[in-house]
Amino acid sequence: MTVAPRVQQFFEAIDWYNTEFFPYSIIIPIIFTIAVLGLVFYCFKKPDLRRSAYLKAFVALIYFVFGLTLWVALKPINYRLCLSMALGNWFISFLLFAEAFWWKKITFQLPQQKDLRYLSILLMFAGIFLYTIVELMTGHSWPEMVLFGAGCPTTIFLNGLLISSLSRKTNKWVLGIVFTFSVFVG
Repeated sequence: MTVAPRVQQFFEAIDWYNTEFFPYSIIIPIIFTIAVLGLVFYCFKKPDLRRSAYLKAFVALIYFVFGLTLWVALKPINYRLCLSMALGNWFISFLLFAEAFWWKKITFQLPQQKDLRYLSILLMFAGIFLYTIVELMTGHSWPEMVLFGAGCPTTIFLNGLLISSLSRKTNKWVLGIVFTFSVFVG
């Protein structure tokens, strides 16, 4: 018996999950997208630690939910892959919750520097909207594709969001860990 490569196992699990939990596998990412866009505009309108804490906590919730999704979808296919991917997402979730309620160093605002501002907006836009378009253009179709709320597009969005915090005092450990995590997930 040959074992499918891990990427193929991941897409088989996503296909199963999106089919099995059908209306919710679309409704939940739509709710995540609307809520995160509202929180981003709320933070950028008048940046402060409290508003940024709400956004960090919500993104942490997204990572926690995706970790649960991976646990449910991948466990029957490849337990080691399931465990490593779920724990990675839960670690980022824990990191963001700790930053939101304990360390409280990262404040999100649109950077004054044009290059950082454009890069931040581009990455957030790419994570929320362009990722799905690129998936469709590269031959993935429903149900074998991920939407915002999955690790790859959410991490791209989070990188853009963290770049928006560079113009103020920030938690460089969180930035370093998330940027390193993005090398592995997208």
